[in-house]
Amino acid sequence: MTRTHTNFLPLALLMLALTLVACSADVTESPVPPTSSADVLPARPRELPLEQGLDPCLMLTPSQQGHLGVGKGRPGVASDGFNSPACVWSRFPQEPLDSYLVQLVTQQGAEFALHSTTGARVVQIGDFAAVETQRDERYPVEFHCVLLIDVAAGQSLWVQYDYDGSTVPMTKQLACDKAKVAAEMAVQTLIEQSGG
Repeated sequence: MTRTHTNFLPLALLMLALTLVACSADVTESPVPPTSSADVLPARPRELPLEQGLDPCLMLTPSQQGHLGVGKGRPGVASDGFNSPACVWSRFPQEPLDSYLVQLVTQQGAEFALHSTTGARVVQIGDFAAVETQRDERYPVEFHCVLLIDVAAGQSLWVQYDYDGSTVPMTKQLACDKAKVAAEMAVQTLIEQSGG
């Protein structure tokens, strides 16, 4: 399948990332069918509450941003129905056109995604369970990946990777591997910010 590439301005990337409503990701094997009655994730090793006023742009340190090859994060508010604080980091305008989104979902736990109509899998990010699912069918699955990490009761840390380039032969596995790296970084930062 040939993919037509259009250059987007960084602001357009931010707006696209922040208006996403569904989700995707891929990491550790444990399929959960979309119609599964399972609605509970494995126990979390500890609570990492997403406190009021927490800045999502601090979830990736400058060193971690350098490792991912992205610039400084740009804050925003997600259109997820909860106005969740979010931040996007991107590599633009050079290839690969990677972007990472971290969203602090303080009013909905990761388990809500277990019943996604696009499918879901339980995966592991460090010691924390996460849900991998995908956005609706309008988005090619091989160009994005979202992980909803179960960090606290009724809260989730949403980490998303998107590729909008044309030089990398992107696959769902590669996109999810990139999302997993960023998710592990964000969880580690959250642990450190909560006192270790």
